[in-house]
Amino acid sequence: YKNVLYSFDEANRYTFSLGFGAQLARFGTPSTTSLSSPGGTTGFSPSVSFTATRLNFLGRGHTVSLRGTYSSLEKLGSLSYLQPRFRDVDGRNITYTLLYDSSLDVRTFASLREEGSVQLSQRFSKSLNGLFQFSYRRVSVSRVVIPELLIPQLVQPARIGILSATFIHDRRDNPADSRSGIYTTVNFGAAD
Repeated sequence: YKNVLYSFDEANRYTFSLGFGAQLARFGTPSTTSLSSPGGTTGFSPSVSFTATRLNFLGRGHTVSLRGTYSSLEKLGSLSYLQPRFRDVDGRNITYTLLYDSSLDVRTFASLREEGSVQLSQRFSKSLNGLFQFSYRRVSVSRVVIPELLIPQLVQPARIGILSATFIHDRRDNPADSRSGIYTTVNFGAAD
């Protein structure tokens, strides 16, 4: 007989991370009257990013994540909610995501993307997984360098609904350091 003693520590419920960075590039406010210097002048853009995660939300094993980035070129915010074992089925997870992304292309335009999505993931076997997603996004552009009269349709806001499915077949011996096997993905999607 051999006795084996196990010691378990529960993971921290909250995880926080903070990052700092910078970009050095040609950017600035574009001019719609002159195309000679659409990138503006050389500048410096500091950046701050953070992530906050809450495990075992409401004691149900769910995970909530909040992620953000702030700089003079990009303002991004994302909130996601992961519900594992959706409807008490092993290998079936559902994720809800909200996204806000306002970014400035350093040369020609600024864009704003607002998106909401729902993704259902299902493990069919040890090597076959499926991802089924519906996304609804609204994208608009502003501060276009090219005069709006030349491209009036391209500067209008666009609303897009996307229904997609991805199948992943993974027969690798070790996904982290594979030496043999095959990895295949197939993606289908329809957008309106």
